[in-house]
Amino acid sequence: MSSTPITADSLDSIDFLRASFSAVQANIFIADPALTLIYANDRALETLRGLADQIETAFGVDVNEIVGASIHRFHKDKRRVERILKNPAALPHQAEFGFGNVSLQAKINAILGAGNEILGYIVNWEDVSIWKDEKARFNSMLEAIDKSQAVIEFQLDGTIVTANENFLKTVGYTLDEIKGRHHSLFVDEAFRQSHEYKEFWTKLGRGEF
Repeated sequence: MSSTPITADSLDSIDFLRASFSAVQANIFIADPALTLIYANDRALETLRGLADQIETAFGVDVNEIVGASIHRFHKDKRRVERILKNPAALPHQAEFGFGNVSLQAKINAILGAGNEILGYIVNWEDVSIWKDEKARFNSMLEAIDKSQAVIEFQLDGTIVTANENFLKTVGYTLDEIKGRHHSLFVDEAFRQSHEYKEFWTKLGRGEF
């Protein structure tokens, strides 16, 4: 038995749209104009189940009850949220919020009908907790390096972008004196004109250490 091919008319089918959202590998919510969540795709439900304990602890909400509930259960400032979402000029809107050790990033846009009437809202959201933890760890590493090492940053052509205090104390310059100038400031004229020095920057430009 052959399946019915997709046509322009089939795009208006609720079943087709529901199946399409279910196939999307992103967390998607749809809310009505009153900000009640009326749909969550399969990926969103799977992600929610993985956060069930944290959601129940933070909001007192069972993940199985999220669809059919108002989004106001998940924030404190109802007026602010409505002021943003009821204003098409403020959309799409991006927000990030956290609870417990979870951080979620959401992008919200209106579903518009004729005459820009708001028919509802679509929300694409992701759990960015691991990414934020990795970013914090990376920043901590950079801070440790900055405190213990002399560090200078260049553009690919050797122009100085910035340097930390350890480096500036070592070379005896202020940042204003070296920023925007070339690394050749630190070498003598003979080495500056040498093939070895030019090859040094060529290799760095190729990504060689």
